[in-house]
Amino acid sequence: MLTGAEPRRLPHATIERVRFQGADAGFALDDLVIHGMRPTGPAVLEIQSKRDATFSAKDRIFEAVCQQIAQVRPVDGVVAGDHLLAIATQRTSRQISGSYQDVLL
Repeated sequence: MLTGAEPRRLPHATIERVRFQGADAGFALDDLVIHGMRPTGPAVLEIQSKRDATFSAKDRIFEAVCQQIAQVRPVDGVVAGDHLLAIATQRTSRQISGSYQDVLL
C-alpha cells in the first residue's frame, strides 16, 4: 500500500485501504479486507486467516470457513468479478493445496 505496488491476488489494482477484523462492517471473511481500485472501478479482497487447514470435508476449520464464504454478500459499487475471496494458512504445501487453490479461485 505504501509503495503503490500491485497487491497479490488483486491484479491491476492499487490498495486504497486495509481493514482488520471486518465483521462489524459486514464482511464474512473478516481477518483482513483489502479495498483497492482497478482501472475498471473498485475491488475488494476478503481474507480469512487460519493457522492450519486440511481442506477436507472432515476438517472443522475448513467447514467453518466454507460457511463464512456462503455468507459473503456483495459490496456496494463492486462488481462480482472484482470481489475476491481468499484463505490464508501458515502450514501448507503446493502438493497438498494446489488443487484446492484452483477450486477457491
